[in-house]
Amino acid sequence: MGLVALPIDLINEYRTRPIPISRNEYLEKKLALGRRAQGLLEIAREFEVELKKPGHRNDRKTKRIDRQTQLRLEAVCCFQLIF
Repeated sequence: MGLVALPIDLINEYRTRPIPISRNEYLEKKLALGRRAQGLLEIAREFEVELKKPGHRNDRKTKRIDRQTQLRLEAVCCFQLIF
């Protein structure tokens, strides 16, 4: 049979298996992720304040732009959690 009969899924799982990292590297990544999360939370809070301002227009164009901004923020948050 040989290597040809081995399922591709098993090969890919072996290639993408978790690799152990040192404690120092873990702490550095943890701190970087925490700083990034704090920055994203601050951006989200500023966006929320901007939406609640009395002068904020509530027409279709503004709603569409606000929705696009919200989706981009969510995409960045999700992308950072994955990678």
